[in-house]
Amino acid sequence: MRKKNKNKEVIFDFGEVTIPDKWEDLTLEKFIKLMKLTNDGVSDVRDIISILTDKDKEWINLLPVDFVESMMARLTFLNKYPDCGTSNKVEINGEIYQINVLDKLKFGEYVLINSAIQQDSMDYATIMAIICRKPSEKYSDEWVNDNLEERKELFNKQPITKVLPLVNFILALSVTSKNYSQDYLMELNHTTNQLLDYIKTSVKDGHCKKRSLIWRIKTLWKLRKYSKQLAQLS
Repeated sequence: MRKKNKNKEVIFDFGEVTIPDKWEDLTLEKFIKLMKLTNDGVSDVRDIISILTDKDKEWINLLPVDFVESMMARLTFLNKYPDCGTSNKVEINGEIYQINVLDKLKFGEYVLINSAIQQDSMDYATIMAIICRKPSEKYSDEWVNDNLEERKELFNKQPITKVLPLVNFILALSVTSKNYSQDYLMELNHTTNQLLDYIKTSVKDGHCKKRSLIWRIKTLWKLRKYSKQLAQLS
């Protein structure tokens, strides 16, 4: 036996269950979980229900079939991806958080972002927390220590329709940055190889002092090594 109340249903012996029926009901955190499920290929509808209701499969397995069917009927909105545009800022609780496109990325920000991506390429809440701040806030190690985790939680709990424009903006930045980095690294590797060939020829022909050339060769081999490492990060 159950009773309905908007997007909540109460089934006796199981308690109250909140069931989203539109994108606005989904947080960024749950949206990312659904996207990962889609990327991996959904093989069990209980995985979707588990994410959306915060209930485990064991609990879902005990539900009456008609109740599960009523929940699934509410999820037709998932068939259409939310169209929210692109923006470099978002308003939360009357406060503006924005990515300052005029402010160059700090090396500390780059390291934090790269570390987050290495662990989870879809950890947008952490990326937002690092580079999306109030206009009065400036990046520093102290700011990171005092605010990063709390800010990450704030973004994770926002409706996906509110922060998706910011996610889209970050993805657009990522594509631009990757293309720029690849072009730069290709040019850098080309120049490095040319210099290495020139130095090898100079050593062979004896055009320069041996000691000076050995130092140059070592320096250029290090440059080639660093170029390969940067290519792996981009």
